[in-house]
Amino acid sequence: MHLDQLRLFCEVAQTGSLTEGAKIKGLSQSAASQAIAQIEAELQVLLLDRSRRPLVLTGMGRKFQEGVETLLADWDRLQTAVRPARDGGLAGTVAVAAIYSVGIHLLNSLIQRFATRHPLVRVRMQYLRPDMVVQAVRDSKVDLGILSFPAATRTLEAIPLRDEALVAVCHPAHRLVPRRRISLADLASQRFIAFDRDLPIRRSIDAALRAARVKVEVVMEFDNIESIKQAVLSGFGLAILPEPTVLRETVGRLLAALPIDGVTLTRPVGLIRRRRSAPDTAVQGFIDFLIASIHEDQPSAITAPAAPLRYGQTPSPWE
Repeated sequence: MHLDQLRLFCEVAQTGSLTEGAKIKGLSQSAASQAIAQIEAELQVLLLDRSRRPLVLTGMGRKFQEGVETLLADWDRLQTAVRPARDGGLAGTVAVAAIYSVGIHLLNSLIQRFATRHPLVRVRMQYLRPDMVVQAVRDSKVDLGILSFPAATRTLEAIPLRDEALVAVCHPAHRLVPRRRISLADLASQRFIAFDRDLPIRRSIDAALRAARVKVEVVMEFDNIESIKQAVLSGFGLAILPEPTVLRETVGRLLAALPIDGVTLTRPVGLIRRRRSAPDTAVQGFIDFLIASIHEDQPSAITAPAAPLRYGQTPSPWE
């Protein structure tokens, strides 16, 4: 059993996905699956419940994750102690909590680039709900939080990173797709997949709809973007989502994204950290790198694909 296998296990446990965990570690899904299976065979215990999506840790899996994260953190600190930074470089560990959509769609490539430049800095990621990201930073469980709609408080500093345009997302067979661009008025009375009511992005979208005097029919509510995308893909309704989070699906023609005219709708993404006078050198170096590099990974604007051909006379369920 190797440290790389343990780091892979932690990524899979955090994302709930072998595919995403493998992508983060630069592996194929089959290689990641074999690595996890080797760990389970070594321990003679089942760590993942593979019958559920996203993947769920078993009771022993959760216990193993807690122990492995502690072990890896201790190993990183030990490496820093015995391998000081050379030539004024950075060394240490940066613990980051991020919401899933930002971590997967924005941070992965940046973290890999940062690791290449600063091989003595270990970035430890975990994915949490927005409120839990804030709590983890406040409780000093992590050095940084990365989330949407970051808010400064008496104890937390907020550092903006970028604004992501929100677009209307629908199935490629939807009748609105040929328009290429829409207004909020075009969403009136449409079946709508929304974020949970307690999330800032939901409040922002609701405010825009109220200002435009547009009422939609909310048929489902979720606390994460991936579930919303699946609901839209299954034909349950439309949604309004950050443009970068649907780039892969629109390029693959699984979903269509329609820019919204007449209103500026964005999701601000930023960092939060505890207010203190002397931040850790490695943490500050990671922050400086993100601020300098964030726009290099900004995706180009996406446009709605042409509506696919109909087969037979059956009306499209998305109309």
